[in-house]
Amino acid sequence: MTALQINRFKELLEAKKAELVQGIERQRERLVIGENGDPMDRVRMLSERELTLRKLDLKLALLRRVTGALREIKEGTFGRCAACDQVIPLKRLEAVPWSPYCI
Repeated sequence: MTALQINRFKELLEAKKAELVQGIERQRERLVIGENGDPMDRVRMLSERELTLRKLDLKLALLRRVTGALREIKEGTFGRCAACDQVIPLKRLEAVPWSPYCI
């Protein structure tokens, strides 16, 4: 992989990381449960909170992968499969730059 390609992936990953961090902050703000309202309102709010927590978990997992890919760029190991150590095809990295696997 050329230095130009690696820099392009680094820019994509840094942009994705910034997007995820911003989204995580917005979702964390939604986790507050108010004491106002009747019992049905509180049940609805708890349900919405549970959904927000699940979305937050997914975003945090993706953030870990993106951060890992940025670390691999820094270490010079970006683009190698975590399972078999083969080169990850460029088309796969273009589709999912944070992918740790070739297949």
